[in-house]
Amino acid sequence: MENMNIKSVFLGSKSENVSLYKEVFTRIIEDTLNFRKNYHAQDEIIISEQDKCEKDFIRTKNLILDELQKTLSRLKESVPTWDVKYMAHFHGDLLIPAIAGYVASILYNPNNVTDEASSATLPMEMDFMKQISEMIGYPAFYDITKESDYKVEDKNYKSCGHLASGGTVANIEGIWVARNLKYLPITLKLILSHIQAFNSSPNSEDKDNLIRKASLEKSIKDYNPRYLKNLETLLQSFEVKLSNGNYKTLGQLSYYSLFNLDTITIMGLRQNIVERIKKLNIEGNENNCDNRTLIKVFNELYKKGSIRTTGLAEIHRLTGLNTPKLFISNTCHNTWDKMPEILGLGQDALEKIPVDDNYHIDISELNKSIRKYKEKEISTLAVIGVFGSTEEGAIDPIDGILKTKNKLEKENYSFYFHVDAAYGGYFASLLSKDEQKHRVLEISDKKIKEISHNVISRIISLLHEYNSKSINKKTTFYNLIIEQITQTIKISWVSSILALKEVDSIVLDPHKLGYIPYPSGSILFRDARSREQTSFDAPYLEWEENKLEWSGIQTKRHVYAGKSTLECSRPGASAAACYLASKVIPLTTEGYGKIMAYSIINTQRFISVLINFNRIENYSLNKGFKIQLQYEHPDINIIGWVIGLPHFIEKPAHINSLNDEVFSGMAKFSGTSVFSYNYFVSKTKLSFKNYSHVLKPLLLELGISNSELSDEQINTNLRDENLAILRSVLMNPLLFYLDDKHFTGFWEQQLNLAKQALPKLLLKLLENKNDGNRLEIIWLENEQKVRHRKQNVQYESLLSNHINIEFVVGNKFKYDPHNKAFVVDDKENVSILSRNGMKKVLIIDMNLIDNDHLTNKREKVQASLDLIFSLSKDNKFNLDNNSLFIIPCSKYFWMNDSFSNDLKTLLKKKYGIEEKFCISKPPEEEISNEGVQQFSFELIKRLFLAAERNFS
Repeated sequence: MENMNIKSVFLGSKSENVSLYKEVFTRIIEDTLNFRKNYHAQDEIIISEQDKCEKDFIRTKNLILDELQKTLSRLKESVPTWDVKYMAHFHGDLLIPAIAGYVASILYNPNNVTDEASSATLPMEMDFMKQISEMIGYPAFYDITKESDYKVEDKNYKSCGHLASGGTVANIEGIWVARNLKYLPITLKLILSHIQAFNSSPNSEDKDNLIRKASLEKSIKDYNPRYLKNLETLLQSFEVKLSNGNYKTLGQLSYYSLFNLDTITIMGLRQNIVERIKKLNIEGNENNCDNRTLIKVFNELYKKGSIRTTGLAEIHRLTGLNTPKLFISNTCHNTWDKMPEILGLGQDALEKIPVDDNYHIDISELNKSIRKYKEKEISTLAVIGVFGSTEEGAIDPIDGILKTKNKLEKENYSFYFHVDAAYGGYFASLLSKDEQKHRVLEISDKKIKEISHNVISRIISLLHEYNSKSINKKTTFYNLIIEQITQTIKISWVSSILALKEVDSIVLDPHKLGYIPYPSGSILFRDARSREQTSFDAPYLEWEENKLEWSGIQTKRHVYAGKSTLECSRPGASAAACYLASKVIPLTTEGYGKIMAYSIINTQRFISVLINFNRIENYSLNKGFKIQLQYEHPDINIIGWVIGLPHFIEKPAHINSLNDEVFSGMAKFSGTSVFSYNYFVSKTKLSFKNYSHVLKPLLLELGISNSELSDEQINTNLRDENLAILRSVLMNPLLFYLDDKHFTGFWEQQLNLAKQALPKLLLKLLENKNDGNRLEIIWLENEQKVRHRKQNVQYESLLSNHINIEFVVGNKFKYDPHNKAFVVDDKENVSILSRNGMKKVLIIDMNLIDNDHLTNKREKVQASLDLIFSLSKDNKFNLDNNSLFIIPCSKYFWMNDSFSNDLKTLLKKKYGIEEKFCISKPPEEEISNEGVQQFSFELIKRLFLAAERNFS
């Protein structure tokens, strides 16, 4: 597979592989039709040629074709997730072999609940899951469809797993197993306690009460006392291995201690007890008192007393245990809020742990939280690691959680360790099988560094191959991309992958980075005995497996996959899709590892183009906008960012409004034509409550002031607010073959949408700040320019639609303090500034005398400065307590010479008018529509700042 060409396994955005695609479908259709035709060829034909000529037959056939065409037309409004310009959600193009496997098998409609309904696709599912298990580094896989794997001794310490409809269901199943497993020792102690209480109670009525308390449907008193006595003796003295390696008997251990056993020990408890019973030497045979019957009694008591029968409330009432906790990172998928509720623990059982600056779970905070509850004898049911978060693509330090677990186990406190790798799990394919053999707790830092170097080398070799093929395809940012990749694939990144093989269960979604059709999730367990925690038929508890007792005949084993899965009916089509895709593209460094490498390269190219976009030399192109990455070195291929306008947009709420507008221009909504879109983007939101420490520096980079982001502000006004984050998922590996201009085009569209959205957004905010009223502006210009200014405003509809502007010939004005108004030509009374309740802005040309900006500059600006002086008091502009904000406007500012700098300094020192409130009028503004629009845009930004500064 070293020479596998990724171009050959996708149809392509322009259907480039149409001939292969047609051949695949033709083979599928012909093979299926021929199989049906030749299957028991002698059988009677039901649909005759005569039937096909019937009027109703023809009408129905035509109806099928008509409705099909309508459906095909409607489907064309689907989001084009296969297109290279779709970089939004977790959608990507599908692999041709995955489509082939899915379509081919769906024509047979197999149900992978049992081998009776899926004799072909259930083995395919197991074959695929074995490959997933090997990619993760789990122990040898337990294949339920193979007779050789079914023996008890072979099943222990093997991994197992199956497909599910998606990550949500798979994660529920993982925690379902965790819950039942952790409560297993509690049930054993309850059985012992109630047998002891029953045997010691002299009063039969008390015995009946005990039975009811134990929620046992079958009375203990109905069992032969000899069974109960033997079982009591065995359980009382049964030795249990503690997490720290010491041993105590079941009778010596408390319910709390038993809950905190490690998962491997718990897995073997029931089986070990059964094996002990088999070896018991029970004297006599009174009332069939033998080992076999005693096992039956034990099984019945276990079933009646288990959490699966009694439920959480009854278990906790009987034991006095506190409700255990689940710990997970703040970056977890929103479906995790459902888990504790579904499993009866309640949402309060889920504790979300803060993240560090790179959105990884904070191990120190995790340790603090666990220990805080440990002091109160509140156990930890499970810790969930996130391997590829949906909002940030962050990979939790799985090795760090594992080390925390091992440290706590030395204190006889353990938990179930589950990993949600629904999105990121396939990145494990970047490590070779030899590299995966290393245990993260035993490997040296030097070896991890070596593995990290190997992964980086494999990725860079692909980049080099691309960069050397054609000068037309050469990436401009080659060195920057290499630097970015090196910053991503660090020791911590490799350590997290190496630690996956040590977790109790893990979820991966083939319908994400496996490029398999929906629905296709998966769940893997490190120990195949996990299946028994949710199984309704425990095979290892039977004496003669697969034999009819009355005849002793060995029967063919029935494979019932659904007996331990959350879902029963499951589509065999998903299994066939996964199977065929993995046969063409194995889950190794040469197969899926290559696709993941392309994805990382594409991500870093995407970021490198953005870094260039934000450089100073491109600032004029950006028109002052800045795109700030959520964090610079994403762990995988999910990138988040926020667009801002430093020095103008100064509130988080307004940042959100701007980014919402950009999102609306690049996200497909119902009722909009898909052909009106170019690139696609997605959006998420992060709460200040959980992420203030990472959102604050991000917003500071976008020019939001410290005062807006003070601790007081965050704890009061922003605590329940979110920040909108624009997001792209670089899933499509074919992006690898595109020029950098593809990514440049994406960022250009982001900026263009921001530029288009901002004026309208600012004007809307202005109206809101002005109590819903149009903003009142008085504009002082020299006589020669007033008409030109009026024409500009009329041309720029945004201004005229939202703002009332009164133009005044500046060199003829007089101010009448008695009437509190400007008087022009001693006749026209312009009273805008004295209207009650109105917030006002004065735009003043810095040369009210004439149009000459080259001679006698200081004399020409004096009239404007005199007016500013007459309106200023204590560096605050006011008129009878109504705010008046002054915006100087001049070509002098555009000239940027010594006079311009002196004028700006004077305005700031004497009148408190900062440079950002001054409008430059470049020469182009006089002659071009673009210049007029740019001038209007600059004006709107200053008006918005005026509102931010002065409007209550």
